[in-house]
Amino acid sequence: MKALLSFALLLLVTVVYAGSPDTNPNFSGSEVIKMRIQSSQVDCDGVIGGPLCYSVQKESKIGKENWETLEQSIEGFNYEAGFVYDVTVKIERIENPEPNQSQFRYILIDVISKQAD
Repeated sequence: MKALLSFALLLLVTVVYAGSPDTNPNFSGSEVIKMRIQSSQVDCDGVIGGPLCYSVQKESKIGKENWETLEQSIEGFNYEAGFVYDVTVKIERIENPEPNQSQFRYILIDVISKQAD
């Protein structure tokens, strides 16, 4: 029974930890995911008047209460404030990123829906 419980816990941790490329250190290539983008942007660094970032929910977190900040742009995406977007994006790891550059690149594949907030 203990072995079964240990295995279930290990499996749960693996699934949760490996769920997103930006939280999975073993992610080395690219991945296509679904994402929800909030109708208004947020201050990236918490400073009013600073750069703006997207508030997003990824994959299984879509429709939940918590939103995370996406600090990089999404190539090919034309954001319009006041609309909630469901999109499909490709996330690619950038080999040898420049200093202060994200190690991931987000590329729009499809706008699934665009709804007024």
